[in-house]
Amino acid sequence: MFFTRTFVAAIFAAASVFALATADRDFLLQAAEGGRMEVELARGAAQKAASLEVKQFAQQLLDDHAKTNQEIKQLAEKKGVIVDASSSRATPHLQERLSKLSGDQFDRVYIQEMMAEHQKGAAAFENAAKTAKDADIRAFAAKTLQTIRQHLEKVGALHRKLSAPGTSGNPV
Repeated sequence: MFFTRTFVAAIFAAASVFALATADRDFLLQAAEGGRMEVELARGAAQKAASLEVKQFAQQLLDDHAKTNQEIKQLAEKKGVIVDASSSRATPHLQERLSKLSGDQFDRVYIQEMMAEHQKGAAAFENAAKTAKDADIRAFAAKTLQTIRQHLEKVGALHRKLSAPGTSGNPV
């Protein structure tokens, strides 16, 4: 019996879905969702932020997460996991909340949300880097964790700056 390469590749991809640990699959799906959410929010913040530093940070998130989201998609495809490429389901409430804000109030809320998201992301990626069953997923998580930590450091500095007394009304 003769099988085409495409057919054999499809069989191996389907088999890898069953071979991939549930926690590893869930990590890929959550990482993809989180990445899409951050891109959506950063796109809005790059336009709406009052502070040049917040706009620059949002642009950095756009650039970094676009690259990471592509890596997640490729890794997921390699592992036979289909990630939804549509917009994030996690952001409507937050997008609505941010849409009602402007100026330094927008900046503070956006940065506060990004700090919380990056803290959750760092924990998830650190866990995956240590415990993922799949070596490719562990390597991806460890590599990406460095970028998340850089984002967390930057967002922490922005949060401290925007939260300092006397900064109300003064764009960073």
